[in-house]
Amino acid sequence: MLSTVICFYFLTRVTTITGIIINWSLFQVALNMMVAPLVAFIADKAPKKYRGSISAFYGVGMNIGTPVGTMIASRYITNVNHGIYLFMVFEVIFTLIGLALVGDGSNRGEKVEKLHGSELFEAFSFPIHEDIRDFYLAVFGKLLFVSAQFVITGYQLYIFTDYMKLSATSATQNLSVMSLILLVAGVSFAVIGGPLADKFHSLKLLVALSTVAMGIGVAIPALDPAPWTMFVYAGLSGAAMGMYNSVDQALNVTVLPNPNSAAKDLGIVNLANSLGQVFGPIVASMIIGFSGYRLMFPMAGVMCLVGATLILMIRKVH
Repeated sequence: MLSTVICFYFLTRVTTITGIIINWSLFQVALNMMVAPLVAFIADKAPKKYRGSISAFYGVGMNIGTPVGTMIASRYITNVNHGIYLFMVFEVIFTLIGLALVGDGSNRGEKVEKLHGSELFEAFSFPIHEDIRDFYLAVFGKLLFVSAQFVITGYQLYIFTDYMKLSATSATQNLSVMSLILLVAGVSFAVIGGPLADKFHSLKLLVALSTVAMGIGVAIPALDPAPWTMFVYAGLSGAAMGMYNSVDQALNVTVLPNPNSAAKDLGIVNLANSLGQVFGPIVASMIIGFSGYRLMFPMAGVMCLVGATLILMIRKVH
């Protein structure tokens, strides 16, 4: 948490593209050092039959944080630094609350095997020896889902201003409406996703259907450069992200190749999430530079369809 706050602070001080890239890269490293242990709690603490429901709590948090963060940030488009300072305060407060709620005891007294040579190397390497097929299908399926999501999310302000030709004031208003739709749809489907997965034992199908719904949603703005298409996108993708985030972690835990390295392997899964946030905007920028905005949306849809196919190929999960 402390490292990410420091990166936030320096984001208000850098004035060059190179500085922003370096600072953001360091922020992503710090963020993953914080998130990876959090997702490992699902593997360590949740009983197998309740993994869908427990995972839903993670999904609800994701689907509240993202749109609410966008709604708040949209109010600081003309005063970015003040917005960053506000988020620094939020991060400190919510991190302290989270640590208090987790209440996990210290493991200082537990015996830990010392790692030497090949064992040490394996502890920091990608899994290659176990049954890894389903694990990597889930990783790449997630990478494509998140990448498609951030093709839009990474450029949502510019979609309103450059593609739809709205003023900054109008763009801010539409961003707030879109974020509200994302919030309502995301939380609604996040709440029901986990219990549905536990009841019908259909983790794979729910994740795949969510990915397809996201694919339809991200393609909609290609139909018309008007705000209504982004509102339809928000409804479909909000529902998709709500369902996906509520059951995705449960699916990831189920396909882990080795329970003894659950934390490390879940960190690799989370790496797909972080890379998707980087890969999506890169893909978008390349397409925009080549042919403009309109082709960007169906391309994101294709990424989702490929991701859904990978998820359906998983054998270990129903």
